Amino acid sequence: MDTVRADHVSGYEGATTTPVLAEIAEEGVRLQDFYAASSFTLPSHMSIFTGLDPAEHGVFREEAELDRRIPTLAETLGKAGYATAAFHEGGYVSPRYGFGRGFDHSLEFSRLELVSGSLSRVTDWIRAHRGDRYFLFVHTYAAHFPYGGWQRHRSRGVGAERFEPRRLEALRQRFDSAHAERREGRAPERIGDALRADCTLFNQLAEHHGELLGCGDNFLSAEYLDPVHGGEDLAAVRESYDERIRRIDAALGRIRETLRDLGEWDDTLLVVTADHGEAFLEHGQSQHDYIPFDEVLKVPAVWSWPRGFGETGGREVEGATWHLDLMPTILGLSGSPIRAAPGVLTSLRC
Repeated sequence: MDTVRADHVSGYEGATTTPVLAEIAEEGVRLQDFYAASSFTLPSHMSIFTGLDPAEHGVFREEAELDRRIPTLAETLGKAGYATAAFHEGGYVSPRYGFGRGFDHSLEFSRLELVSGSLSRVTDWIRAHRGDRYFLFVHTYAAHFPYGGWQRHRSRGVGAERFEPRRLEALRQRFDSAHAERREGRAPERIGDALRADCTLFNQLAEHHGELLGCGDNFLSAEYLDPVHGGEDLAAVRESYDERIRRIDAALGRIRETLRDLGEWDDTLLVVTADHGEAFLEHGQSQHDYIPFDEVLKVPAVWSWPRGFGETGGREVEGATWHLDLMPTILGLSGSPIRAAPGVLTSLRC
């Protein structure tokens, strides 16, 4: 679950967004104090796949690619006889960084696609591998900026005039022209503070990146909140974020239902987690890059394996754990060998 913070997930600090995941945790294990290895997608995911700190695996820049000497989780399980597949939404989990290594099948989708129209590709793959030992990685940016919901906010009256469709279209055309003027060397039109505030709020609530307005910023800040409706606007952004998390939870429910239909749920080790969280001005900053606070670094982690955990299921585990614990624990539970890369500093935590 890309960009999902712990306290917006059921079972963490009173959230109610993920009823399916809450049910899974009731018979599994919930890690209450689980932390990300980094505040952004690329290094965190690579830590999940290698069991290494970002300073050890070195994949935290655009041009980086994982050292071939470092074995990934998919490679290790593949060598142990597992079929392997990845269904992901690209970006910073694209194969060019090394994430494709070890996967027999890797398919990239557009943002939001895996929690909407294309989840059947995942469930069909699961059905096709009934009875097989397999490792399946599923990733979605559904909860990532922008969060959607501008029409819902407008319908409540708070954003009615600001988000009137004809006004939005006029702003889009007007400031697309301004960007063209900038490219041609002419000074662009100055954007007033009130207009920038409206456009910045809209950008948070846009359904996808193609809707973003050039008159606004992508990052929300207190100065861009409407002085009258700022509290309601920020609440709307958080509500949209929660709605996207609910969509992920519903997709998880469909995967669980598929496994139950196949009679394989009890024998499946399922790990649900996030690469990092998201900030909504708790410390004056938004989104996640380089924000060293719990809203970004503390993420959910729920494990399920009904037959394996048995009567020990339903536990809540306190005490600090983090991304680097995932790979060695998964390999330990699967009985697969844990190998350190030659010449690479590593420590194993089980």
